[in-house]
Amino acid sequence: MLGIYVHFPFCETRCPYCDFATDARAHIPHEAWADAVLAEMELRAPLFSGPLCTVYFGGGTPGLWRPDCVARVLRRAGERFETALEEVTIEANPGDADVRHYAALREAGVDRLSLGVQSLDDRFLRVLGRRHDAAQGKSAVAKAREAGIENVSCDLMFALPEQTLAQVRTDLRSLLDIAPDHVSAYALTVEPATPFGALRRAGRLKTPDTDRVAEMFDAVRDGLEQAGFEHYEVSNWARPGRRAIHNTRYWTGADYLGLGSSAHSRRQVKDGVERWGTVASADAYLAAAARAAGDGAAFPRDPLIAYFELLDGDAARRERVWLALRTCEGVDRNLLDGEEQRLSPLRAAGLIEDREGRVRLSKKGVLLADEVAVRLM
Repeated sequence: MLGIYVHFPFCETRCPYCDFATDARAHIPHEAWADAVLAEMELRAPLFSGPLCTVYFGGGTPGLWRPDCVARVLRRAGERFETALEEVTIEANPGDADVRHYAALREAGVDRLSLGVQSLDDRFLRVLGRRHDAAQGKSAVAKAREAGIENVSCDLMFALPEQTLAQVRTDLRSLLDIAPDHVSAYALTVEPATPFGALRRAGRLKTPDTDRVAEMFDAVRDGLEQAGFEHYEVSNWARPGRRAIHNTRYWTGADYLGLGSSAHSRRQVKDGVERWGTVASADAYLAAAARAAGDGAAFPRDPLIAYFELLDGDAARRERVWLALRTCEGVDRNLLDGEEQRLSPLRAAGLIEDREGRVRLSKKGVLLADEVAVRLM
């Protein structure tokens, strides 16, 4: 089973908290980007076997990509791989599209929409530098469903500058009112190389402290679970049957092919796991894709590759443990043979629990997921 991730780096503006490989520009090279992605697909396809079950268009703002270009990529993927598609997702900004655009994406093959709502409070949307307002965020889900996209996910950010616990609860209630099928909720992270990072260094950005962030997380988790959402991964909740199939591939250690600038790929090989990533710059990617397609450079020695690594058996096992620990199913106990000396203090601290042959994070442990993983590995 295979998943494909397609990175579309272009945005109209860059948010002040964003540390992703994005490219804000007025004129998007729609056709050229599709050409480059398809050229890379041709190079990588022999390394993977199907069936292809998920495709995820991320970014950036791939909802800005012309639907005919999205259709080209999906059509060629269907020709290049054996297919058994279960889910095709595209990320979008709530203020960028109307029903007609969503309908064109649905006709291209998209059946799941991930909306960067972030907040439904205009004050915080302005702080975050978002282009849409609360009214557009509230109408986006209805527009998508009117266009025939029934499966809609929404992002929600909390621990925003000057945000209170009461405001987080209000924001969550507003989000539940528009009835998404899936919610990805996460605390704002201030990265050093962003405008927010500069404001923090200058003492001009005040965000909630660690204890308050934990209270906000608990409020979001409790509110979503009371509304019938399943907490199936540290930052993700879904209504029954609406888990993100593609993203679950990452957490379960499955193979995936990444296309586009800064995209990452993973595949199991005889000696362990191969991982690689493409160049981060959009312009460098466009140039490299043209050269790689022209000279037939062999993987991984081609101009698209920014890094390549082979994880041996033990390193691959540690990666599987770290990823699986983020999910509600947890880690197969067999992957932790010989680790009892590390497990015992985590269990005693109430951070992990044993259930049906698996080790999983407790409710307390979810708040410290990364720390638990470091201690365990």
